[in-house]
Amino acid sequence: MELYNELLSGILDHRDMKIPNMLEAQYRFMHQRVLLILDNVTTEELKALQNLSQYLKFGSKMIVMIEDIYIALRHCGIEQIYKVAFPSSEEALQIFSYSAFGQSSPPRGYLEHANEVARLIAPFPLGLKILGSALRGKSKEEWTMVPAKLKSYLNDTDIQKAIRFAFDGLSEKHRTLFKSLANSRYWGKNVDNAIYSLAKTDWDVEKGLQTLADLALISISEEGEIMMHDLIQSMLWSGRLTFVE
Repeated sequence: MELYNELLSGILDHRDMKIPNMLEAQYRFMHQRVLLILDNVTTEELKALQNLSQYLKFGSKMIVMIEDIYIALRHCGIEQIYKVAFPSSEEALQIFSYSAFGQSSPPRGYLEHANEVARLIAPFPLGLKILGSALRGKSKEEWTMVPAKLKSYLNDTDIQKAIRFAFDGLSEKHRTLFKSLANSRYWGKNVDNAIYSLAKTDWDVEKGLQTLADLALISISEEGEIMMHDLIQSMLWSGRLTFVE
C-alpha cells in the first residue's frame, strides 16, 4: 500500500503529500497516460503494481525489473517478459576497455592482456566495469598476474570475482570506508552529509568516496546521492569480503 500511494502521489504531482481521497486519485490517474519504470521490485510490490495497472489509461506502459522472472509469472500474471542478454564478446571488450583505458579498445601492447582478462569473467557489465576500473593505470607486469588472481577465487561467481579483486586492491582505510557504507543509512543520502558523518581527523573521506566511485564499487548520482549495487551490498552484508594483504 505504501508503494501504491507513493506512485499515485508522484504521478499525480502530489509528492510528499497525503492523498485525501484514494478513489478521486484513481479516477484522475485513469485520465493520464504514463510511462512507469521500476527497478529491483519485490513480490509484494509487484502485487501492488498489478492493482495499479487496472487504472492505467490506454497507451500507458509499465516496465518493472526483477531478478527472478518466475515470481512475476507465478504471482502477478505478467504477460510480456524481456530477458536481457549478455553483451557480445566485442561489446564486453569495449565496456572493459572504456573502464580500463578510457577508450573503446585496448591500446597497442595491451590487446592480448585485455582479451585474456575480459574472457575470465562472464560479460556482465558491472563486473567488466569494476574489473577494468581496478586495472586502470596498471603496468603490463601487473596485468599478467590478474588471471591467476581471478582463478584463485574458487567459491565466487564471475561478478563476485570482479568485486573481490577490486576490494583486495583497496588500502585498509578505503576498505574500512567501503564497509562503513554497508550501513543502509548512507544509501540515497547526500554525499556531503555522508562525508560529515564519516569524517576522521586524519582521513580525507571525500577523496576516499571518489576513489570507490572511480572503481565502480559505489556510484554518486547527479544529485549527489550515494548508491550501491545490490550485488555489492549482498557481498558486504554476508561478510564475504575480507581484507587480503
